[in-house]
Amino acid sequence: DLTVTVVYTEVFPGVDHGVLKTQVLPHARYGEWMDQAAELVASGVVQGDPEQSALSEQIAAEDFLDDGMPVTCGAYKFEEIGETVVTFSVHSDGLFADQVNFDTVEVQKGDNAASVQMLLNREVDYSTQVLGATDRQTIAGVEGLKEISTPGYDGIGLMLNQGRFPEFADVRVRKAFMYVFDTEIIGEIAKGAGGYYIPATYTGLPDPHAEGLFDDVELEYYASDHDKATSLLEEAGWTKEDDGWHKPDGALAEYEIIGIDGWTDFALTGEQAMSQLNEFGFTITYRNLPDDGNQWGTWGAGDFDIAVRQWANPFVPYVYGSWQMAWFTDNANTADAPGMGIPTDAVETQTQGTVNVDELYLKAQKGTEAEQAEANKQLGIVFNETLPRLPLFLNQRVTYAIEGERVEKVDSGAYELNDVYFDNPIMIRILDGSIEPA
Repeated sequence: DLTVTVVYTEVFPGVDHGVLKTQVLPHARYGEWMDQAAELVASGVVQGDPEQSALSEQIAAEDFLDDGMPVTCGAYKFEEIGETVVTFSVHSDGLFADQVNFDTVEVQKGDNAASVQMLLNREVDYSTQVLGATDRQTIAGVEGLKEISTPGYDGIGLMLNQGRFPEFADVRVRKAFMYVFDTEIIGEIAKGAGGYYIPATYTGLPDPHAEGLFDDVELEYYASDHDKATSLLEEAGWTKEDDGWHKPDGALAEYEIIGIDGWTDFALTGEQAMSQLNEFGFTITYRNLPDDGNQWGTWGAGDFDIAVRQWANPFVPYVYGSWQMAWFTDNANTADAPGMGIPTDAVETQTQGTVNVDELYLKAQKGTEAEQAEANKQLGIVFNETLPRLPLFLNQRVTYAIEGERVEKVDSGAYELNDVYFDNPIMIRILDGSIEPA
């Protein structure tokens, strides 16, 4: 019964994506919880604090059902909700209901191990799990197995805590780290063959977004070069002694890398990064945080030395999503949430002078395509020269389907550039009727 009209005073290409991704919730149902959340934020509570966890547990305990089932407006409605299986049936009056080809859709809950077993037994027609190399080998001989490979827009890298360790502010040190790593080995171990790709440019962008943007720019390409790493550290005043690398103040360079328990690609990346850095002479340890939700607060609070974390674009399929991740995610630079501790208002660069990343980030989101491209180009150069995050590899999303059991054919179609973590192409093709019964 209500219409909300939003007027923009400047051109903002891509705003429709953000609007469509926004889940609008009724205050009558959620207002009480959100009032409590607002009070917690105002009092300085951050993600992972006991107060936030307690509120989340209260919300999780609420079933939010209307007459036994949630309200739906799409092609399918809830038929049955179990502990591990949710069954949907066609909602005849719903959006796209006249396009879908299946009367019933089942969604199974399961981790990688459960997904592998379901695929082996041909119990599912598509798995959204991104499986590791060992799991992919296990299912290789399944009848009707279809591998679906789509380019990822995000990757795995490292965050250096500049707020805790001022020596990380020297770009020569950050570059030295990059020249230590053999990223092909790290990607192969963490994701397996076909599960990763090395970026064509180290500009902070995934390859689909970087293509053509830097053709007339000479960029630094970071491949393993220990002589180069040594030279950069020595230029920065570091010295190599019998017990390892020492910082300009004479202290031994000792750091801890943290990953997440159960996030296999994170853990393997962190362990391999530790190993390669130690072989080069650093003193590095590795530790997994429990996967209990508190890691989000740990990153934001800057409670780490070096952390395995995403880079590039895990948020929105527009170039500016990479800048959000590179400079602003886990880098609020506030007293309560210092994050990486990297300044963004005045960034010193070799070729661009002093750059205000805050202002350029806004320019990258609005204005004409040419204006955005110019801002994106400059930000890519700044990333390449200063490395606010250390980019190791990008994810190639490999998922699996079973053809011939219940479904005739499964492919990503025209949606192949969609990341499986954004608008999953298989889900979209079910809704538009492109996937048909066997």
